[in-house]
Amino acid sequence: MRPRQQYVIFFVMGAVLLIGVGGILLRQRLFARDPVWEHVQRTHTWRVGMDPSFPPFEMLTQDGRVVGFDVDLAQAIAREWGVHVDIVTLGFDGLIDAVRTHKIDAAISAIPYDPLLTKDVRYSDPYFDAGWRLVVLRTSSIHTLEDVSGIRLAVEWGSEGDVWARRLQRTHKNVTLVLRPTTEEALQALLNGEADAAIVDGLTARMRQDIRVVGDPFYPDPYVIVMPLEAYRLQAEVNKSLTTLRRRGDLADLEAKWLQPRALKTDNE
Repeated sequence: MRPRQQYVIFFVMGAVLLIGVGGILLRQRLFARDPVWEHVQRTHTWRVGMDPSFPPFEMLTQDGRVVGFDVDLAQAIAREWGVHVDIVTLGFDGLIDAVRTHKIDAAISAIPYDPLLTKDVRYSDPYFDAGWRLVVLRTSSIHTLEDVSGIRLAVEWGSEGDVWARRLQRTHKNVTLVLRPTTEEALQALLNGEADAAIVDGLTARMRQDIRVVGDPFYPDPYVIVMPLEAYRLQAEVNKSLTTLRRRGDLADLEAKWLQPRALKTDNE
């Protein structure tokens, strides 16, 4: 057999093998079962775990009902599917294990994305970003990060915000850190005139009406919905619904409802 004929035969055999393997993978993908999504469809119920101790995302009313941003979000997604939401209250530390062991179909509880767990669970697209931000009083002359040289910068000592504050201290001249035990006290220092700016998490920044955000988050800290690893169809449906809710303005409406800014008070008020 001539060498050229051998090459042709090898090429054809290789192509046939690739097509065969590709067909097998495609069939596996097309016909793979998602038992979690099947359970939701069969029971018309979506079991969602939450820790109702983090207002305004989830909290208990006096009569024991769970309410909050995440509750409304779960119900909005479920309406897109025509199913009922069953809220299962759990401690925050137990949510991931409850997802992995199928005690719940998903967890929605202001859960930050953790890349270390991507081999154990599936994540939705982000629905809120709690990344740390620089904030100032609305009357401040600070409008960009370039304006922070020479300022007093309040931050919670030992927090992720503290890390970014020290980076700003290295990259900008004469930045003095005003360290406080909590984020709330760092904000209080800003309001009382003990600091010119503060670094706080995105939720705190969103809920204060006397301050404004300067620039983008120092890094993203997205809240996501957690699902079992095999729930590939559920993940796709959740992401599809989140896209619809975001495009329609429903997510913005939830933020307006639950993340209402409130005024800070000085120590003398």
